[in-house]
Amino acid sequence: MGEPYFRTQRPEDPLSAVSQRFRDGYWEVFGHFATPGTSIAIDDFDLEVVAIKQATGWGKGEIEQAIFSHARLQHLPKLRALQAETRVMDLQHLRAIDNVLAELGPDITEEAYGQFDAMLTLTFTPTRAGQLTPQTATITRRIREMIKRIDPTCAYNPKRRKQRIAQAHAADDTVSFEQSAQSGTVKTLVTLATNPLTAQVVREHVLATAREHKTSMADAMVKLLSGEITPTKTTLHVFVPKGREAGGPAYVPGVGALTPEATVALDDLLASAKITEVDMEQELQAHTDSYTPTEAMRRVVCARHTHCVFPGCTMPSRLCQLDHRIAFNQGGKTTPSNLFPLCQKHHNLKTDKRGFYVPDPDTGEILWLFSNGTYETCMPDGLIDYNTQAAAPRWKSNLEQVCARRSTVAQFYAKGHKILDDFDNHHNLEQADAQIAALEEEYGLIFPIKAVLPEPLPKEPDYSEPPFPDPEYDYGWPENYDPAELLDTRPQ
Repeated sequence: MGEPYFRTQRPEDPLSAVSQRFRDGYWEVFGHFATPGTSIAIDDFDLEVVAIKQATGWGKGEIEQAIFSHARLQHLPKLRALQAETRVMDLQHLRAIDNVLAELGPDITEEAYGQFDAMLTLTFTPTRAGQLTPQTATITRRIREMIKRIDPTCAYNPKRRKQRIAQAHAADDTVSFEQSAQSGTVKTLVTLATNPLTAQVVREHVLATAREHKTSMADAMVKLLSGEITPTKTTLHVFVPKGREAGGPAYVPGVGALTPEATVALDDLLASAKITEVDMEQELQAHTDSYTPTEAMRRVVCARHTHCVFPGCTMPSRLCQLDHRIAFNQGGKTTPSNLFPLCQKHHNLKTDKRGFYVPDPDTGEILWLFSNGTYETCMPDGLIDYNTQAAAPRWKSNLEQVCARRSTVAQFYAKGHKILDDFDNHHNLEQADAQIAALEEEYGLIFPIKAVLPEPLPKEPDYSEPPFPDPEYDYGWPENYDPAELLDTRPQ
């Protein structure tokens, strides 16, 4: 029978030999990330990625995935030893393992890791000659079956998740402008299907045009398409890390972090549009003698806090007033450190001396002190609240921090989809909304998909009544009528 081996490592097979050299090469580049302690040693993850990208020419996303996948092996010693000896797993296998295990969060116990380690090592150890290498779908399924036992709160249905994401993307890529008459009989509806960034650009242009011409957005859209009016110029605000290259991450208010398709659209837009760069770190130190903040100040404050800073308020900061925490007439400066977004209601609460807030410069938390002697804490929710602190200047993070944040986000989404899976069974909207809200509060993240009750089934037809009325009673004919007596009333 001979020694057992996988088909991809078939002796004296030229193609198998080539594939083995590919795997050997990836291990030579990324294998050291699997060594325990490497995560702490890599002080700046972004610079590490750039160095590999410049040396290999590979894509940034591919490199990051490879690093994460090999770093996962730090917690799987048996599988790491097997891979170091045989390189039987390719990048697809390693990615599949890492992506699913990340959904358990950054605090997986050593006992749980031991169970995964034993199962995966056994799976990737051949038992016969010419055995087919396990498929990624098989690996994913086996890990998910174990997750059901280890942490049922993360055991969502992958098929339903794909369906929800597809539906959400379809909705995000559509912008509609609708106008109805008072009677409800006349309706103008224009729907544009595109990527989220382009949809936002169109929306901003139509909104600015509608305001200039004092009309509805629907009418403005129709007039723009018909050529009756020209679009009003507007400004699109985009937040990016310093030194961003084409294809890098970007955040647009009202859209969020851009999808790959939207990122391509952004790069095309940046190549032709007039660009004004504002350094957020410098703007944090800016001030003006005027009571009214500059537009740049407003943007940096809205990036720091995406919502009203009152605990539990969901009003977007771009729709809020900028409050001088220390009143302007009491010596408070017009500078971002003294400006915070408050909606009209909670701005009035502060003005009426029913509450006052104190920000923590280190954590970004905001402590509210109320006149009745109680207090509440508002957690930071902004785009740059963490990144503007001294602990993490310019988005700098080591590999361990990046992996931990990535696993936290993956666990958050896994738990969210498990809640929606349960909702599909019990249809208790109030319960699902409460669970999602508690999850968002726990992780400080926003779950993008909400529970929606299914449309009611069509009413069953009533077969007890005939589908058509009885002509005898409908037309009032006598019981014993003579058709010959009927008169032809048609005109000659």
